[in-house]
Formats: sequence, structure tokens, C-alpha cells
Amino acid sequence: MRKQRAALRQIAIWYHSSKTAEFLAAEITKKFNVKTKTYQMDVRGYRQVEAAVAKTVEDFGRLDVMIANAGVPSKAGGLGDKVEDWDRVRAIDFDGACYCMRAAGLVFREQKRGVGIITASMSGHAANVPQEQSCYNTGKTGCVSHQLIYTNSCKLCK
Repeated sequence: MRKQRAALRQIAIWYHSSKTAEFLAAEITKKFNVKTKTYQMDVRGYRQVEAAVAKTVEDFGRLDVMIANAGVPSKAGGLGDKVEDWDRVRAIDFDGACYCMRAAGLVFREQKRGVGIITASMSGHAANVPQEQSCYNTGKTGCVSHQLIYTNSCKLCK
């Protein structure tokens, strides 16, 4: 248990455009006596995710938990919406989660341990009517399915 507690004293916070990430990291450090570090990056690009995972491991010595929590709601997906909006939401909400789990999973396999968590949404299970956000719903449904696939593939790696 003592080793486990030590691992919980380090938190890497990734963000894309937050104006408060540094402040929140400082608050977490102050309130909970943990080491925090922020990394500005974009989950839409696998190489950036891979580099951020490598930098996190370099800074903290290991990676114990990856929580893929990026997401943007949008009205994208309707016939009157732009395909570019669909692509943006899909790339952040779904591709980003998959990229995070893949990059972290490679580290976990090497370390022989680690936990990957993908936050989804109730929108992954139910349509939000009358909200027109089919892309968001589809992306979160994909996250639910990917978590199950990721979990099973990690069990096979042992």
C-alpha cells in the first residue's frame, strides 16, 4: 500500500487550450501535496500523444494511470452541419481517447502494469433528444466500445 500511495502523489495534466491548467495544477499541488506538471498538447495527433506520454514517463519515471477525458460537445452531424465540424469532434472525442489508450498501453505493457480509463458519457448509451449532436453521441459510443476492447486486449497481454 505504501508504494501505491507514493504513485498517487504525481499527476500529469494535459490540456489543449485551457487558460486555467497551470492554476489548477498549482492548486492541486498545494491542497493535496502532490507533484503536478502540465503539458499543452493536442490529442488529435497520435505523434503528439505518443510524445506527451514519453515526456510524462521521462518526468515522472513511469505511467500508472491514463485517463482519457478529452471531449467537446457539438451540434455536428446533421444534414445542415459542416463535415469539418464532424471531423473535429470525432478527432477529439474518439480518436483522442484511442490514441491515449494506445500510447499508454504500450508503456503499460513494457512496465507490466498500468490502468487505462476512458471517460465517455451517457450520450454513448442514449440519444439526447432534441439535441442534435449525433457526432458527439457516436464518438462517446465508440469510447464505451473501445474501453471494452482495450480492457480485453490488455488481459491478453499478460
